[in-house]
Amino acid sequence: MTVSSEVPGVEDEAPADESVESAPEDAPARSRWRRWADLPAMLAYLLLSGYVTAEFWSDPNHREPVFLNGNDAMLTQWFLAHSAHAVAHFENPFFSTALGAPEGVDIAGQASVLLLGLVLAPLTLVAGIGVTTCVVMTGCVLGTAAAWYWLLSRRLGLHRGAAFVAGLMCGAASSVAEDAVMGHPHVAAQFLLPLIIWRVVLVARAERPVRDGLVLGLLVTAQALIGEEVLLITAMAVVTFLVAYAVRQWRQARAAVPALLRGGAVAVLTAGLLLAVPLWYQFAGPQHFTANPQSPLPFGRSVVDYVGLPVHTLWWTTAGSWGMVAPVLGLPIVLTLLVFGWPLRRNVVFTSAMVVVLVMGVLSLSVDVHLRQRVFPGIGPWRLFAYLPVFQWVIPLRLALIVIPAAAIGLAMIIDRALKRWAEGARWPSAIAIVMAVVAVAFTVPERSTYDTVVFPSTPRFVTSGAWQRYVPDGRTLVTVPPPSLQSFDGMRWANDSHGDIPIPGGYFLAVSPDGKSTTFGPVPRWTTQMLNTVDATGQVWQFKDGERERFLADLRYWKAGVLVLVPTRPHVAALRETVEELLGPPQQVDDVVVWDIHTLV
Repeated sequence: MTVSSEVPGVEDEAPADESVESAPEDAPARSRWRRWADLPAMLAYLLLSGYVTAEFWSDPNHREPVFLNGNDAMLTQWFLAHSAHAVAHFENPFFSTALGAPEGVDIAGQASVLLLGLVLAPLTLVAGIGVTTCVVMTGCVLGTAAAWYWLLSRRLGLHRGAAFVAGLMCGAASSVAEDAVMGHPHVAAQFLLPLIIWRVVLVARAERPVRDGLVLGLLVTAQALIGEEVLLITAMAVVTFLVAYAVRQWRQARAAVPALLRGGAVAVLTAGLLLAVPLWYQFAGPQHFTANPQSPLPFGRSVVDYVGLPVHTLWWTTAGSWGMVAPVLGLPIVLTLLVFGWPLRRNVVFTSAMVVVLVMGVLSLSVDVHLRQRVFPGIGPWRLFAYLPVFQWVIPLRLALIVIPAAAIGLAMIIDRALKRWAEGARWPSAIAIVMAVVAVAFTVPERSTYDTVVFPSTPRFVTSGAWQRYVPDGRTLVTVPPPSLQSFDGMRWANDSHGDIPIPGGYFLAVSPDGKSTTFGPVPRWTTQMLNTVDATGQVWQFKDGERERFLADLRYWKAGVLVLVPTRPHVAALRETVEELLGPPQQVDDVVVWDIHTLV
């Protein structure tokens, strides 16, 4: 299958690794070759995913990323655990009061990777949340690389070697590999994007627009339940590509409009019906929110992100003003596209992909454009979209995630052309182009320290044995000392290790502010949370004043607490214990923790 047979406007050339004319007796041999030809690429992508996730697999239940002290990763684990809980107990997957009790959390409005959690629920229930998290991280890298390889080799008909390099670039990209281990699978899970893009192509070909529109709607639904932001960014890139394509191939584009309208209508109707319930929860359900906890506009890319050199790679260390920790593309890739892409300037697929690189790259600079220490305020074209509904939620730097596969398509086409030229006898120019492209991609693979982890304490046997259930009847919560908040994630870890069964107050997620006009990272801490966090930070026993015991009990009643459990690994556990003892008396020793059974008290 060639590029030209599937996408109009591309030169009609056979792939370099397939013979145009093959003898009939060679058919079985060719069939066997095609069956196994992709195996080396898949093994290489598996090694890449292992390189990225090795530390997590070494101890799945006690490893978390260094980034933000594992906060985002902990929240993602809670979402995965909640999905398993919802499956096991036939509960609502879009809303829960098991986190942030008693108000609860609007799961449909969070980056909850709901589809992944539901699909992997059996694994979570059997193997635990740590193993599921490692599978998700591995799948993001492996699946994304393999999906782009499939699109380029099997559908666009490019040489497998060219498709392999492009897939490697997509899988090793910071928006995939780094976001996967940082706890952002809603960004890193990009394996459906090539399928969505290809289905749009099939809709435009007008062979079966209704069927292809239906499949497109199913794929859009699936991606929306993994990561809506990535879906929106992909839609922007597809529109950009189609416009660029139409400028070069107006007659073909105009002929495809009726099929795109029919197939698009079917896709929108299908996705709309399937997503009606989660979208209602997201925009109108309980605890839904309508504002960002902070403006996303400061989080834009710098110009140097695209033309700088990677600071730390497997091969070198760069210093100076042009060094970037994780460049989107980097100078080697930009130079390769500029120099060796010139012969492909008449190829409409190549030029349209480069337009996507340029447009989405410029938009990712946000409103205020940064060039190292210099800032050019207000000149970024993202200002045209920044305040529109839906777009106001987009973090501008994430627009660059589609720049990487678009540039990878360009590199793959450069390598594919070079391999064909090599076969025709043009050795040196082809060799230089291939080496430049491969080396440019190799320099994007970060060094191992990028994926470093930290070890967190084991979950108490009180939790893992299920002993907690005797103290938390239906309608009650387990309150850790200190309570779950941005300063203490122990309660969320314990809930994760119980497959989401333990209901807790507080926590870390996007919550509605008390006035309902803004969003906060977790519920606003109550007096008891602030008091115990102060004790935990200072090591000083709290000196209670008149009326504070009543405030303490009022918070416990608000949380519908059934039991208080002292976190045994806190740095000032003795001060925490003495503080609570002054209010509730001596605790009980249960397994490896001390508890205050208060369900009759409150």
